[in-house]
Amino acid sequence: MFGSLAICCFLLSHLNYFNLFGIS
Repeated sequence: MFGSLAICCFLLSHLNYFNLFGIS
């Protein structure tokens, strides 16, 4: 369970970075 949560947070943080670069 903790592994899945860590992966989800990791992916979400990366998606946020990609979105920021895409908007910028």
